Amino acid sequence: MSKFKEPGYFSRYRVREDLRTANPAVWTYEWYLALFADANSTHRIVGESSTSYLRDEAALAELKTSVEDPRIIAMVRDPVVLISSYFHYNRFQGWEPALTIQEAWDRQDDRCSGRIDSHTANRPDSLAYRDIAMLGKQVERLFRLFPRDRVLVLVSDDLRLCPETVGRQVQDFLDLNYDPNLVFPKDNSARAPQLRVISDLVKKPPPWLASARERLKRAVGVRSLGIRAVVDTVNVRHEKYSIDPDFASELRRYYRSDVELLSELLGQDLIGRWWS
Repeated sequence: MSKFKEPGYFSRYRVREDLRTANPAVWTYEWYLALFADANSTHRIVGESSTSYLRDEAALAELKTSVEDPRIIAMVRDPVVLISSYFHYNRFQGWEPALTIQEAWDRQDDRCSGRIDSHTANRPDSLAYRDIAMLGKQVERLFRLFPRDRVLVLVSDDLRLCPETVGRQVQDFLDLNYDPNLVFPKDNSARAPQLRVISDLVKKPPPWLASARERLKRAVGVRSLGIRAVVDTVNVRHEKYSIDPDFASELRRYYRSDVELLSELLGQDLIGRWWS
């Protein structure tokens, strides 16, 4: 797997234009292929983990024509949980200007139309939660674009409850020899900065500092200097978030038909599994 966890190359046009133009060398296909340069004859397959592809039809279409015999693994989860998780993730990253999840949901008409109210989000469409959580439509499109035997759709609950079983399922799908010694650490807790002022300095720097940072990245030829990752590791506290029951009910009503579609596509009763 690429050490750069989510390069997002095929969905690069969803990235803010100023970020792409500031350092164009790291948005090229050559840069992307270099992520796998360490692969050798002992490797059966290479891969990366860009979640942005699932919601981007243009990204999937380019991937289909650029990669020989691609295999796609997608993971789906309860859209109510997904929206809550994504909102708090974006708040932690300093990308989400809304203070509450309800406030962010009330802005979805604008955001899903491309009118994004954040100047810091690397991928402005990551604030369009309403579209991101339409997993039934996204999986339906995935099955339409790629042969069914080249697509594996996992349900996140299974990974949480039966990680070894899912690990074997993934390795079988990739035609890899099963490794009984695989370890599946669980670390997906909600996070918030200990000191917001430090987080904001790194994630929302003043113009002069942001400009200097981009010049340094361009000179070094990297997308990230790793400073944010270090700060996120040190300046963090773990929290348990809850969602208002009435708002959760509103979201379930909104996504019911899409979850029914997803249930049909996967042959599972996800309505009963997630919302009963």
